[in-house]
Amino acid sequence: MNDMWTVLRALENRYLDCHRLFLLHIDLTWRCPLTCPHCYLVGSHADELSKEAWIKVLDQAKSLAIAQVVLSGGEPMIRRDFNDILQAARSRGFAVLVKTTGILLTEQTVDLFADLGWIMVDISLHSIEPHVHDAFTGLPGSWNRAAAAIESLRGRNVPVRVTRSLVEGIPEDGGMLLRWAQERGCRFRESSTILRRRDGQAAGCTELDEETRMASIHSHFTDTAPMEPRPVKPLSAPCSAGHTRLYVTPKGDISPCVAWPKVLGNIADPGGLASFVESPELASVRAIKNADRDECMVCEHLVTCDFCPGQSEIFSGRPTAPYTTACENARMWTRVLGQLRSRNVGNG
Repeated sequence: MNDMWTVLRALENRYLDCHRLFLLHIDLTWRCPLTCPHCYLVGSHADELSKEAWIKVLDQAKSLAIAQVVLSGGEPMIRRDFNDILQAARSRGFAVLVKTTGILLTEQTVDLFADLGWIMVDISLHSIEPHVHDAFTGLPGSWNRAAAAIESLRGRNVPVRVTRSLVEGIPEDGGMLLRWAQERGCRFRESSTILRRRDGQAAGCTELDEETRMASIHSHFTDTAPMEPRPVKPLSAPCSAGHTRLYVTPKGDISPCVAWPKVLGNIADPGGLASFVESPELASVRAIKNADRDECMVCEHLVTCDFCPGQSEIFSGRPTAPYTTACENARMWTRVLGQLRSRNVGNG
């Protein structure tokens, strides 16, 4: 499918081959009208960079030929200058992914997205049932407002991806939300991992039990999903964090990614992004290879593991150690793939 996501991921692979930054993930704010218990963002809502400071960051990103910018939060549209920052990003040629709750989206903003082009939108829906979603977010009516935002965006042909996490309080729905999204021409992404909070504490809810998560994965498996995981190359990086992607907090702290709260510098440091790309702090992140995961490389579940060096460092204190969440998910996925292979053999 030759859509924006496919085109951009192919381009990112080319950037990776050239050892260049492709994407800058910006959290404009950590303020949000929702109180989802699985949220990993913690800290003060003060000290957000000004619009002028963010536009300066965008200029620095353009000088590095970065191709994509993520505008996120919190709820990024809670900032009154959100549209100005969005237009500044598009005027500099960036493809933009907006990650939003959808509840503050107006028809005027939808029109702006459609007119600017090369804007994609992620909206979280935690359930097909409005009352379940609203109880999870803590805001009555949030499902209806998010669903209306999705309908409005698709009505203007703005690409939308519906996302949710498999967590307690959200019952498995047999693929109903997936089908709801597909009927509206949306992509769908479901995560079976809850990120540890940025302060290292556990989130306010837990993942669904393994059997329920496996049932959900089976119900969402399609013929276009990869049947076989890719092999893990010892000399490759565990992920794109710090290689093609960087994350910036609302006050300008730079980390490898949103799931890896290791502060490597600040956007206000002398030289900005350009000097940071050559810094020893970033070089130390880029030096990490899969081969450094010596305890993992001999594991029978290695190829099904969604290992994250950032979460590894939060759990263990170092970015190359196994940690419980990844190990449990890897075992689960091994079982799922085994069952799918058996099913296909039986059907063959």
